[in-house]
Amino acid sequence: MKYAILNLSCCLAVSLISSCASTSQADYPQPNPTKNFSVEGRFMAFDDLEGEAEIGSVDLGEGDIDATGFGAEVAFLRAMPDIILGWDEREYDDDIDSTEFYAGARFRFGSDTLQPYLEAKVRYGLGLEFTDSIESEDFWGWSAGGGLLLWPTAALFIDLNLAWEDTFDDIEIEGVDLGIDGLVGTVGVGFAF
Repeated sequence: MKYAILNLSCCLAVSLISSCASTSQADYPQPNPTKNFSVEGRFMAFDDLEGEAEIGSVDLGEGDIDATGFGAEVAFLRAMPDIILGWDEREYDDDIDSTEFYAGARFRFGSDTLQPYLEAKVRYGLGLEFTDSIESEDFWGWSAGGGLLLWPTAALFIDLNLAWEDTFDDIEIEGVDLGIDGLVGTVGVGFAF
């Protein structure tokens, strides 16, 4: 089931990119009109995530969750908004691993060298993997935030991002429901071509 949803999401993204590619460049205002795509490597520089656990209607409490991570993002720059697709590898509290994918839209403003932006993403996680072989169900979530693209050259950029992330529903882990939400900041370096 999860692979069918992932496959459907990829097909929809390709269809959307294809329809945007057939639209004339003059139809959209573009801060960087000569570039088609960008590729970015990024790492998590800041997190203020909280987790809340419960069994049925019994609240087990909430607490801070420390997270680290890295990932990659590609963006289709010829449309406005930009279409973004990405992947993150994350580690929560030093012993819980997660592979997550996302798709979204980014609205850029400003000049060719300094571009603030707003973005929204839908996230999909392949479950949480604990060190003692416990795994959760896959989960869906969202994020919304903004950032700043700094362009020291026409092709090289630095991406500073801050976003609020949340799961749509609690993550099921052997009878315990876990909700994760909070702020995540990333720093990325990328190339546009």
